[in-house]
Amino acid sequence: MRALSAGSRQDAKLAREMQQLFASPYMRVNTTADVTGVEMCGALKNVLALAAGIVEGLDLGHNAMAALVAQARPAARPRRLRSAA
Repeated sequence: MRALSAGSRQDAKLAREMQQLFASPYMRVNTTADVTGVEMCGALKNVLALAAGIVEGLDLGHNAMAALVAQARPAARPRRLRSAA
């Protein structure tokens, strides 16, 4: 399993250089010029991580964690984020 990271820079050349620097067989780095989109997705990821920590901490089980992840996936679709903004 590979880790995934997203980098955002207005300077495309610098973004490609950073991508090549950090990419490896174990880590995939995507680049984009959409700084706001990367920030919003990072914030959404943090909210999901907090919720997952609560589910784990309360020992609610695998079904509760699966339900959390299943409900979070549609919210992460770019179309929904654009219409909510």
